Amino acid sequence: MENNFFYAQIIFFRSTTLDLKVTGTIGILIKSLNLKLITVEKCKNFLYILVENTTFRISSALFSKILNKEIEKIQDKFLL
Repeated sequence: MENNFFYAQIIFFRSTTLDLKVTGTIGILIKSLNLKLITVEKCKNFLYILVENTTFRISSALFSKILNKEIEKIQDKFLL
């Protein structure tokens, strides 16, 4: 586990020194949704799968915020 943290730090350091923008898993899902690469339902399903079936960790408050606010904002934007 310590090795994973060490490698993550190296990747983060290298990406920032190269002026690359760091995007997390949730950011990629939201970006995909904004670009209409996935549907709202697929995005929600991916989030549930990540939380329930993998070692992905997220606070319940942030999980709720993403499901109830961020995704719904994007969905409303599509309906306009």
